[in-house]
Amino acid sequence: MTSHRYPSSHVFYRKLGYEYPKIVRGEGCWLIDERGKRYLDAVGGAYVANIGHSNPEIAASVAEQCRQFGYLSGTMFTHGPVENLADELAGTLPGDLSKLYFLCSGSEAVEAALKLARQYWIERGRPDKNRIIALGPGYHGSTLLALSASAREAYKAMFRPWLVDVHRIPASYPYRCECGGQNASCPVCSGNVLEEAITQLGAENVAAFIAEPVGGSSTGGSTPRPEYFRRVREICDRHDVLFIADEVLVGVGRTGTWWAIEPYGVAPDIMTLGKGISGGYAALSAIAAPEKIVDAIAKGSGTFMHAQTFSHHPVACAAGVATMHYLKKNKLVERCAKMGQVLHQQLDRAFDRFGTGVREEHALLARPGRDLREPFAQRREALVVEVAAADMKEARRRVLDRFASTSYPKEYALAVARGQGPMVEDVDGNRFLDFMAGIAVASTGYGHPKVVKAVQDAAARFLHICGSDFYYESFAALCERLAQLAPGTSKKRVFLANSGTEAVEGAIKLARHSTGRPAIIGFLGAFHGRSYGGLSLTASKAVQRSGFAPFLPEIHHVPYGYRYRCEYCRGESECTTRCTSWIEEELFVKKVPPDSVAAIFVEPIQGEGGYVVPPAGYLKDLRAICDRYGILLVCDEVQCGVGRTGKMWACEYEGIEPDILLSAKGLGSGMPIGAIIAKESIMKWQPGAHGTTFGGNPVCCAAALATLDIVETELLPNVAKMGDRLISGARKLQDKYAAIGEVRGRGLMVGVEFVKDRTTREPAPDIPHEIVGRAFKKGLLLLGCGKSSLRLAPPLVVDEYDVDTALRIIDECLHEMSD
Repeated sequence: MTSHRYPSSHVFYRKLGYEYPKIVRGEGCWLIDERGKRYLDAVGGAYVANIGHSNPEIAASVAEQCRQFGYLSGTMFTHGPVENLADELAGTLPGDLSKLYFLCSGSEAVEAALKLARQYWIERGRPDKNRIIALGPGYHGSTLLALSASAREAYKAMFRPWLVDVHRIPASYPYRCECGGQNASCPVCSGNVLEEAITQLGAENVAAFIAEPVGGSSTGGSTPRPEYFRRVREICDRHDVLFIADEVLVGVGRTGTWWAIEPYGVAPDIMTLGKGISGGYAALSAIAAPEKIVDAIAKGSGTFMHAQTFSHHPVACAAGVATMHYLKKNKLVERCAKMGQVLHQQLDRAFDRFGTGVREEHALLARPGRDLREPFAQRREALVVEVAAADMKEARRRVLDRFASTSYPKEYALAVARGQGPMVEDVDGNRFLDFMAGIAVASTGYGHPKVVKAVQDAAARFLHICGSDFYYESFAALCERLAQLAPGTSKKRVFLANSGTEAVEGAIKLARHSTGRPAIIGFLGAFHGRSYGGLSLTASKAVQRSGFAPFLPEIHHVPYGYRYRCEYCRGESECTTRCTSWIEEELFVKKVPPDSVAAIFVEPIQGEGGYVVPPAGYLKDLRAICDRYGILLVCDEVQCGVGRTGKMWACEYEGIEPDILLSAKGLGSGMPIGAIIAKESIMKWQPGAHGTTFGGNPVCCAAALATLDIVETELLPNVAKMGDRLISGARKLQDKYAAIGEVRGRGLMVGVEFVKDRTTREPAPDIPHEIVGRAFKKGLLLLGCGKSSLRLAPPLVVDEYDVDTALRIIDECLHEMSD
């Protein structure tokens, strides 16, 4: 043990009391630290860097995609890289797996796979089929549902009260089995224990069985008997149970075949992919399913109820396409099989000498090329043009109904080709002024030269090494920067994640772990993500939660400070603060004692709920309640943070210091990154209590550092100025059109709520929906939010011309609708 706990005073790492090597460069299979010491990366960056480090072909593809456009919302648009990657992967998948749904990490893929299995049975009219069977040992991730399916008891112990009940059976681990893997009738090695478990639980109650085709980190690469998964397939088919193969760690050629399940001669019903599908050059994972599962949902509810901000991220997908091309061009899967045989021969010799066991899997060894490509300049153009209906039909034909999941609620047929500043251009050359910024993500606009250069420079050095296990400068620098930028004077520590959902998930765990209390208070109208923890806190739209119960226990929702629609003081001249006093006077008295409450999770400005700005003093009241009862105040600034409101953090308007602050979306200008920023007195959980493979990826950290520089030093004054202009212009429209009930917002986070009648304030959801469609045809990108609101959240780089253009187009739409 060493007294050196962190590389800086602000960084939080997985292993406390351990000094990590600080990596500055990667070359093929080698990593080099700041002192020039070289490390042979025999674990491929935790099985991720399967084509080696600093591959110039992958770096070039990432840089090129960044120049085209770095981000777009996966819930609204599709793009070339994701369609191409789906094509590349579909050609390698076993059986009839042909539909892919893309995410960021292995844990996310497992969560989505289990949710897909659950929804499939609901769509089939069998909602009671909800039990999961998994292997022990086995590891599937660290988010709550994935952790539930895992068997690492040390990881689960502190969070057991909040995990889903998963039935566990022994894994076929011949080396450790009593029969030594030699008895074909052994209940464990033959798979009979699975049939016994299904019979015990009742086949009518079992949704899915999940297993790794080759035991990963939990069993050190153990392989079952050759007939094991054939037997599993037979059992699952006989009892109508879905078989989920978790290939996050063992897939993409790792075992000498494209997928580790292939040698068993069977195909799963659902498969998870991750780690190596982008070569470690970006955070990327996926689930694969056959048409029958996707069709069941398409013909039923029509929507797979799962979505995330950074799903099928274009830069990550571009890295994935380049990785697949590189693997195929250089025949690295075949090379893996060959080199695996060599490795086994050497290990067999070691076995003869030392008596150690060797299991039958391969390890991919690759040597990337060394050529570098110079980036080319991209011309900036800023022009809004009319969109022809024929063009949009052609775009729709090209980009929809192919391989993407049915859960993506596409708003309009936009197929993005590139972006610059606040503008995007589609594949037909039509240009659009973006006033939704990929759901408040593209904070510095598209292709900001400083962000692009930061990404290119980082990509040229090395694209990934697991930040949980090693040092690198950008990770440390970002943690320090965020800790210093966070509100208040308390010393802070930072955990880096891939997304806002992951940040929320980690904050739930941190709050409960820190306080030892189970209950969490959230707000009606809130949106905190779609993994099980985030979804349990979310109360924005019932459709987002439908079919996924049961949720985390001890989650309590109370009314948000929505002054325009407050049930307590809507008719009063001033706010009565009843919505906050209700927590103490009603909730604490009648339902949950305050000493059982771990945290209150609040959006300082509610996002998906309608861009709702609470009344003055609202956050101070919540802070006071938390202080009185030892409750943590968690400010979810995933959407409203990083300068969106004219201050770095929206909670600064109230002058409060949250105990935990969450950031994502705009933090990386479109690169997938999120953060948990907590007081040092709170972030004291033990090593292994929470972790991530891709969180704090070096390229994403570089983008975030550049973003923070730009926002802090250049854009904050512009946000305040343009925000005032935007709100003022929207209120002029309110004076002109009776359908506008309220205009509210701070900075460039503005909500315009529409009503059928200003007196009754009855919502008019059809109006913003129609405006979004009309504005799109005029070259303006908009989104709705809440029940009947229009959100205005452009990139923070907009100027007066952009603001006035957007207001003019909205005016035109309302005028046409009122004729």
